[in-house]
Amino acid sequence: MVVADNKKRIIWPLGRIIEIIPGKDGQVRLVRVQTSQQEFLRPIQRIYPLEISSSDNLSAPMIPDDLKKSNDISKTLDCTSGSEVKFSRSRRIKVPERLNL
Repeated sequence: MVVADNKKRIIWPLGRIIEIIPGKDGQVRLVRVQTSQQEFLRPIQRIYPLEISSSDNLSAPMIPDDLKKSNDISKTLDCTSGSEVKFSRSRRIKVPERLNL
């Protein structure tokens, strides 16, 4: 994605880097980007990678690893006791105090 200063991020043009131009110190400073309409020379600070890599399978749902594991949070709570309940992830749960009006 090529940064356009006067546009919102959703409207930034997509482009492909066709040439990397190093500076005098050997570090990458400039890139040549081909968009659908024209070719740009942009500093590397103004280039952002897409948030989806091309090697990902887009048809498969993206589920984080911690959600794939057994769901320890789905345990039932006994809300009748007034003490704290502790889950396996060391998170303390307090039963809320109710007003008896």
